[in-house]
Amino acid sequence: MAPHAPAELRLRPAISGAIAIAALALCAACAGDDDDDDEVVGADVAHVVATVTCTPTDGAVVRGDSPDGDLWLARGATTTVLTADGARHDAAWRIDDATALYPTSATAAAAIVGGEVWTLDDGAREFVPTPAALGAAAAVCGPPVAEHGTFIATAGGLLERSAGLWWKWSAPTAAAGAGFDDARGLARVDGACAAPDDAVWLTTGAGALWRITRDRAEALPGPVDEVAIVPGVGAAVRQADALTIGPPWRGVRFAAGPVAHVASGGERLWVVAGGTTFVRIADAWAIVDGLPTAPTRIWPDAGGGAWVEVGAQVCRATLAPAIRVDGLRPYEPRVASVAQLRVAPPAGAAEVTVERDGAAVATAPVVDGVAALADVELGDGGWHQLTIRAGGASRLLAYNLLQISDRSWATDVRPIFEASCAGGRCHGPSPSGGRVDLSTYEGWRQKASRVRERLLRGEMPPSGPPLDSATIDIVIDWIEGGMRP
Repeated sequence: MAPHAPAELRLRPAISGAIAIAALALCAACAGDDDDDDEVVGADVAHVVATVTCTPTDGAVVRGDSPDGDLWLARGATTTVLTADGARHDAAWRIDDATALYPTSATAAAAIVGGEVWTLDDGAREFVPTPAALGAAAAVCGPPVAEHGTFIATAGGLLERSAGLWWKWSAPTAAAGAGFDDARGLARVDGACAAPDDAVWLTTGAGALWRITRDRAEALPGPVDEVAIVPGVGAAVRQADALTIGPPWRGVRFAAGPVAHVASGGERLWVVAGGTTFVRIADAWAIVDGLPTAPTRIWPDAGGGAWVEVGAQVCRATLAPAIRVDGLRPYEPRVASVAQLRVAPPAGAAEVTVERDGAAVATAPVVDGVAALADVELGDGGWHQLTIRAGGASRLLAYNLLQISDRSWATDVRPIFEASCAGGRCHGPSPSGGRVDLSTYEGWRQKASRVRERLLRGEMPPSGPPLDSATIDIVIDWIEGGMRP
């Protein structure tokens, strides 16, 4: 990407830098569907029974839910959070002035307030500067202060945060209408902006829907009412009472009646059609039993469950035992190839096993309801999938490991190791005193998080001449940039 027209703005409070506005050339194509290829969901599909617990809203309005199922409600200045495990607490901050809210946990969220982007953490609000020339923000996807993978829809177009800078995506010159201008909405899946197809789904004020990738943009004729990202497929799009899934696009018709609502999360697609609630799991449809009545809105989460709005109450619907994972976000674009995971399995599980792309990479016992898995190897660059197993329960967790630095262990890090860390009395080969062997690439990769921590604290090396800041920056850049061999 070649940046142009840089503007000097404050990226964060008390920190200034350049905002790069770059144009990406994309091509446009329109999508369509053929009635002969429609998928028909009849009344003879399987049934699944949800475990349901309902709570009165007491007049509060649901504002959003986190990937772990923390539901945020507002009633005037009072904010209430309902967690997936049934806990309820009133928060000391207000969210009723936010036009859009995107919770990331029970205590943190991103918000659009007055056309500006803010973060909210334990009641403290922090403004997130974006290029003022692009106008008011309408939607955000991803943590607003993350270094990679966050998108913001603004009156002036689509912004992406990458390497600490904001970049503008330009619509194809041949696009009909205003293209990406007057961007109003961004589809999300488990709090993320894109599934492994790397497609971002953008809606505009005119009701158009854009599917945007690095080399292509295609427009789906509007107006579009709802968009739900479906990993492995693309998206489910509701237009009035009709549902389309793709690409390639095909209609989905329900014998129960017209489609009223669609939502996705936790590898599941939820649809309310003809007063019946359906769920699509691994390409198979089922009718959800156990709900008091048809929901007006469904808020799915990454664990596979969902909150449903039913009349004057919200109900927690669980289809299978849930596994909570901290340390890695669903569909996260990340640069560190080692993760520290804390897994809360269903009650009764004694051990947690983690598989990466089908191969076991870590196992840990459950102690006091939590399994701690340190230094879990996430593999090489590209998309991967973890499978977390505990007892009879399992959960899939996809992520994208980025390679953003050209530094390598052999060229950049190994010479630093040999000059300052090698030898039997330090870190090897064959170190003494129980010290970690860092004489190999595998050793560095496995202990990268600990090395980074000790370098930043000035604890490494523990004796001898200290490393200067430029040398430390090389190692940190290698760790945070993908840890190439």
